[in-house]
Amino acid sequence: MPVTVKSVRPSNHAGELHGLYTLHEDGRCKVEVWMRTAQQSRVVAYKTFLRTLLHEVCHHLDYSHYELTNSYHCEGFFCRESDLVRKLAAPTEKPEKIAAPKPASAAPAPKKPPQLSFDF
Repeated sequence: MPVTVKSVRPSNHAGELHGLYTLHEDGRCKVEVWMRTAQQSRVVAYKTFLRTLLHEVCHHLDYSHYELTNSYHCEGFFCRESDLVRKLAAPTEKPEKIAAPKPASAAPAPKKPPQLSFDF
């Protein structure tokens, strides 16, 4: 499946086009995504770009893997999209602060050797 990254998003009175999945009657398909906003030509955020690309990949999976006749923007579609984004995107939150070390007097309890049992 060819993927084309284009510059400035096309827009009209309805809004901006972020990505487009095209499935031709002969089975060929293509994905187009835009990397700059329509109004100010700013580069879109990484996570927004990734979500758009994965959104179009979900359309492709609907047709090619699930063999659906239509790829609707339903709850299940957006759940699959969000799941892929969570699995592939790096966390954007700052890591939690590391707790201060425990005082030296609080020695850890000795570890017990593992208990093995065999039932024959």
